[in-house]
Amino acid sequence: MKKYIFRLFQLLTFALFISNNVSAQIEDPVKWSVTATPVDYETFEIQIKATIKSGYHIYSHEIPADLGPVATTINFDKNADIQLIGKLGFKGKKEVAYDPIWEAQISKFSKEVIFLQKVKLLKDQVTIKGNYESQACNESMCFPPSGDEFILKLKRKPAPDSTKISSGIPSTFIENDSTEIIAAESVILEGGENYQSDLAFNWEKTNTTCVVEDNSETGGVWWVFTLGFLGGLIALLTPCVFPMIPLTVSYFTKGGKDKKRGIQQASLYGISIILIYVLLGLSVTLLFGADALNLISTSAFFNILFFVVFIIFALSFFGLFEITLPTSWANKTDQLSGKGGFVGIFFMAFTLALVSFSCTGPIIGSLLVQAATDAGPSIGLLKVKPIMGMLGFSIALALPFTLFALFPQWLKGLPKSGGWLAKVKVILGLLEIAFAFKFLSIVDLTRGWGILRWELFMGIWILIFIIIGIYSLGFFSKDKTPKAIKIFGIVSLLFAAFMFKNTVAYTPVTILSGIAPTTHYNFFNKEVKELSNTKDFEQALEMAKALNKPILIDFTGYGCVNCREMEEQVWVQKDIQDLMSKYVITSLFVDDRTPLPEAEQYNSNETGKLKRIQTIGNKWTDFEIRHFKKASQPFYVLVDKNMNVLTTPIGYSDASTFKKFLQCGLEEFSK
Repeated sequence: MKKYIFRLFQLLTFALFISNNVSAQIEDPVKWSVTATPVDYETFEIQIKATIKSGYHIYSHEIPADLGPVATTINFDKNADIQLIGKLGFKGKKEVAYDPIWEAQISKFSKEVIFLQKVKLLKDQVTIKGNYESQACNESMCFPPSGDEFILKLKRKPAPDSTKISSGIPSTFIENDSTEIIAAESVILEGGENYQSDLAFNWEKTNTTCVVEDNSETGGVWWVFTLGFLGGLIALLTPCVFPMIPLTVSYFTKGGKDKKRGIQQASLYGISIILIYVLLGLSVTLLFGADALNLISTSAFFNILFFVVFIIFALSFFGLFEITLPTSWANKTDQLSGKGGFVGIFFMAFTLALVSFSCTGPIIGSLLVQAATDAGPSIGLLKVKPIMGMLGFSIALALPFTLFALFPQWLKGLPKSGGWLAKVKVILGLLEIAFAFKFLSIVDLTRGWGILRWELFMGIWILIFIIIGIYSLGFFSKDKTPKAIKIFGIVSLLFAAFMFKNTVAYTPVTILSGIAPTTHYNFFNKEVKELSNTKDFEQALEMAKALNKPILIDFTGYGCVNCREMEEQVWVQKDIQDLMSKYVITSLFVDDRTPLPEAEQYNSNETGKLKRIQTIGNKWTDFEIRHFKKASQPFYVLVDKNMNVLTTPIGYSDASTFKKFLQCGLEEFSK
């Protein structure tokens, strides 16, 4: 059991440490190139080269699928015009060693490896398509699996005099006499070569003075800080932290002797706690950049992984096992805490962070997952939300140690440790289960399963909060339950009743914006519809011409928390709905995984990286970046039927700004 838990946490570690602003690209440690070299007039050797950054490795293509590591894969699309000769080979140094994590002999490549596949052409001109994927890792972390597609256009000619064929020439053609050419034209995807569109937005008449505020880069930062602060308060009430408060404060105050020095030490202790957790949030962005998690935040694999991890967090709170850090870490920091001065106090706080990890770890992990997978601002390489979340968490955790040192008489009013602390852990476990379903909901939406719709999702949450309420009131325990927990139980039951009322009325629950699916995504009430008129921009243009209306372009995503907040807190207001009814609304989902017809697929390098646009989500992401140089959601643009941009586009906004934005667009349209 412990081995599988460790594997999940190893995967969670790199998922947590990646942020999601797609306006920049991931700097993948592996660079690929694909070429073809002629062997004879109809046979070519395809060479797929991986250049690996120093310190990283990729796993071999020969690792069994069920062993654990993500093996490198090279795939060729089915093609009746070619014949693969032999198995996939390689040229490079393969390292084989026993890996204690996977408990097996693991083979991998470092620096450089070239995968080789011989291909026989059965026609004179052949287009070969395929793809490659690998996972780059170093000694402490792994990047998400990544890869791309390739296309090779190869030509053959009738067999010439064999004496005039040079085998293995690494060029794009072989000369035969001075007139005939046996071609081996190797074509890797060229950025934008297949992109064709007459769409072009006109900015000449745009009103840039009407609306100038764009809050897309600040949405939700203080909300994450608040969540972190609440998480810190909850962590104080766990068995790992609460008993430490009087012990630590008593150590600093020393029974009333040298009170001033005790207050100084307690203050430094609190500052050290804040510093430790803020550094943790900072490391999330410095280690892995501020640009990756949007690529996996709507991935079925990673959201199912997050669902499983949250369930594991819940089971740990239920007492099935403990998630702990190595005891040697705590022993080492405890030794360093005896050095005295600020260094000693810092390591004393660090010891608290380590020994309390079994209780605080799931809270911190949950907070970082929420912060990292939510849209938010970045400052250079720093993603703000994980830092703000940890700042709020650490301030709440540090406050009691400082305040009780300032006012030690308050310790008398502090409740004694007891069985109620265990109740808090069980309640936290139930909350973890509730939040786990958020990630399963994202998979359901992006994959179009149609299973976890409004009624079922809300039913699960209602049931969980009824259980929390009954448990908090002491019905499942003979131990005395503190009044505060009973009050929380009553609040939970009232919240369950409130959710039930909204569920049957198909009314959004504002506090669950971005967590629960939207009301129109339901089983039984088809009268509840989206405000959006279409999910296709070209169709919106046709509607705008027919109805003589302007267009509201809504760049959104199924997994976009801020998008749901805008829809369920701003769009629902009567005066704003009246204004929106005067527009043709087109919602373009950047995380829609539906494949595009092959004829509509194309290549693009708008993000700075060569990419095949092959899903609807790819198309609208590329559309937003290409025309508006933005990659954040939500993002709103107002245009008329002639593609004139009416006013400055905006992102995540308050109701008054969004209302002014809509009014300004209508005024410009009327002109």
